Amino acid sequence: TFPVGAYSIDRIGALTHVRGQVTRVAESGGRFVEAAYECQRCGTMTYTPDGREPHECQGCERQGPWAIQLSQSELIDHQLVRLQRPPEQSRTGARDATLDVSLEGDLVGSLSPGDRVTAATILDGEIDNEDEGTVSIRGHANNVEQQETTYEDLDIDAYEDEIRRIA
Repeated sequence: TFPVGAYSIDRIGALTHVRGQVTRVAESGGRFVEAAYECQRCGTMTYTPDGREPHECQGCERQGPWAIQLSQSELIDHQLVRLQRPPEQSRTGARDATLDVSLEGDLVGSLSPGDRVTAATILDGEIDNEDEGTVSIRGHANNVEQQETTYEDLDIDAYEDEIRRIA
């Protein structure tokens, strides 16, 4: 189990348990498992796994136009959440790493900002900037376990002087 940002790039593709605090929760929506497109020229149905329009019709070998057929497409509930290290574990003055995690199916709607979780995720790389060749890491959750926390669990001793100064 790794805190957010403490894993290396060679964890991509591996099941990794990541511990952090939910900082953002996007609206839930649908994600295509398989999208059905009908060619408007010949009526042939073409199915794509990523929801993108097909390049070429399998019937007339033309490039569309296409009409999506949602009734023949397969969708799954989907939501994106952002995890970050909890404030008491953050490095002073440093911008902490974040991890965007995709939730699907029964996991959608189960988290709120502030929840502390351990997410069993398959880490994946996504190209940030093709010109610079940088890759950001994202996760696809298989399971999310919420940790029970109380304010008594928080260790604020290291920050007490600063809290009193601000107060």
